[in-house]
Amino acid sequence: MLLKNIADKLCESGLLSEYIDPNENTEIEYITFDSRNVKENTLFTCKGAKFKSEYLVRAMQKGAVAYMSEEKYDVSAPSIIVNDIRKAMSITAMYFYGYPSESMNTIGITGTKGKTTTAFFLKNIFDAYTDAKNAAITTIEVMLGNEKKKAVLTTPEAYDLQAIFAEARDEGVKNIAMEVSSQALKTDRVYGMKYDVGIFLNIDDDHISPNEHQDWNDYFQSKLKLFRLCETAVINGDDPHADAIIGEAKKYSKNVLTYGRGAGCTYRLNDVRRNGEYLDFEVISPDNKINTYTLAMHGSFNAENALAAIITAKHFGVDDESIKRGLKATLVPGRMDMFYNAETDVKVVVDFAHNKLSFNKLFESLKEEYPDRRLGVVIGSAGGKGFQRRKAIGEVLTKYADYAILTDCDSNFEDTESICRDIMQYIGENGPECRIILDREQAITTALKEAKRGDVIALVARGEESRRWWKGEILECVSDVELARRYCEGTL
Repeated sequence: MLLKNIADKLCESGLLSEYIDPNENTEIEYITFDSRNVKENTLFTCKGAKFKSEYLVRAMQKGAVAYMSEEKYDVSAPSIIVNDIRKAMSITAMYFYGYPSESMNTIGITGTKGKTTTAFFLKNIFDAYTDAKNAAITTIEVMLGNEKKKAVLTTPEAYDLQAIFAEARDEGVKNIAMEVSSQALKTDRVYGMKYDVGIFLNIDDDHISPNEHQDWNDYFQSKLKLFRLCETAVINGDDPHADAIIGEAKKYSKNVLTYGRGAGCTYRLNDVRRNGEYLDFEVISPDNKINTYTLAMHGSFNAENALAAIITAKHFGVDDESIKRGLKATLVPGRMDMFYNAETDVKVVVDFAHNKLSFNKLFESLKEEYPDRRLGVVIGSAGGKGFQRRKAIGEVLTKYADYAILTDCDSNFEDTESICRDIMQYIGENGPECRIILDREQAITTALKEAKRGDVIALVARGEESRRWWKGEILECVSDVELARRYCEGTL
């Protein structure tokens, strides 16, 4: 592809400020913003508040033949200067990879809680429905057919995202569901994309920090951007902010469908009940027909996520039997994963809950299911993110826990002990016995080995994650799921 073609496309989008290529024949074979990944004939993108000119020099030395930026640099190379680098990256990536998402059905999922679970539901439903390959892009992993890759970001950067779509297209993927984070919407990683369906699950206080969203309104408005990108909107009508969400969706989406327990919802959730190790629930359709579905997952809140997936699947013509098979087959790593040590009669629950809404849903569900057992919790909060989570952890531990250990959870550039002390100040006078163990593996091992007969131990916020952020680096670690498994197998 010629650099000139990319410049022309950016000009069409109103993003081009200046194009410099004396010969107008610079060939581009790869695009990246990471100087470590540069190949021959790369268009290198200069982005980020911490970008340094030496990154560009290094990229040119490794084979970059041109650069794209919001400003000129003192290097002798063809360049594309743009007025918005984030939007330019998304437009460039879609164009470079040939608009790959247009060849498949696309679903974008946003919400404070439940994005990953809903994406898993949809992937399994489509797998039950068609022999074609289906895909999901989640916080946990990227699934293309039966192939799985570890995820780094909830929603990848534009170049990485479109490369995934291109691979999915080349693999013959028919349906793809992906998480769309508030940060991805705010920073235009999905700018210019079109989703066939956009799902808005819920919203609650989260991601409010200097590094994410400056305030609630910024967070809310960022999530609402999803509707500018989707044809059909599927919205949780029970959310406290549903009226505002639905109003925004009607401005941009051709079809707006709602779900929940409320009488005004398009699809209504009814009679959620435990059935042994399963969860049954009824769905009342717009024609007042009632259908019963079954989940293999714990937590009554998962019925809400499942209903969003049901509505979306029906939009694409999936039959009820396929939907039922897909839902019942879904187990999400690190989402209400249950382990049992028969020798000690201790139940271990591993869950990825990491914000106020998910904390409350998780602990409410555990207390409802195990009212007579003591609840122990191992938990931490991420560094540099959603500072209000620390208060939420203190409050939820005060309300539900019998004892707790505070520990690391992607502390990154922050001090783990300081984060734990922040949490501790929000634990009330009648709160649980609480202590700090900085090393997460040690904290979990201690909680499990000290558990009394009949206890329920909740390992919260990390799930199946086997990598953690530490001082800007990604380090390997033992996942909460693996530690729980070892304990219940007697090998911890």
